Amino acid sequence: MTAEDIMLIIEIHNPQAAFLKFDLHPLCPVFGIVAVGPDYKLLKMLNVWRVVKQSDIITWYQTHDLKLTELINGELIMNISVIS
Repeated sequence: MTAEDIMLIIEIHNPQAAFLKFDLHPLCPVFGIVAVGPDYKLLKMLNVWRVVKQSDIITWYQTHDLKLTELINGELIMNISVIS
């Protein structure tokens, strides 16, 4: 997906509050939230996204440690779904 398509989906919802499913090609889907860190704008321009996986979300909210995030190339993202 392009950065514009991803931003449209993510920024409609609060990026750090919306629980998302990222369908990646050819990898397994990733469930989590988009982490907005100090490099968010730069990564967004490069179509790279910091994602906090489902298992690390509670710790992320407590610490905001960027080591808990995973970088995902937007070109690998086939679909993004908002999980309620």
